[in-house]
Amino acid sequence: MFFQTYPGTYPSHVGIYIGDDKFISALNQNTGVVISPLDGYFLKRFVGARRVLPSNRKFDDNTGNRSG
Repeated sequence: MFFQTYPGTYPSHVGIYIGDDKFISALNQNTGVVISPLDGYFLKRFVGARRVLPSNRKFDDNTGNRSG
């Protein structure tokens, strides 16, 4: 997921969608990685998203190995 959090031409923040209208991202060095809702602040600044894996290729939840 790409967000425009600062004025300019390019997205300035990225996150990974985890479902249920939530995503993970590193807000800054002090806060570290957090789970945020996709509403309010970030929804207004959302500029797009891309799928990393094809929809038919998933990772096994327990091992991280590809399945399917």
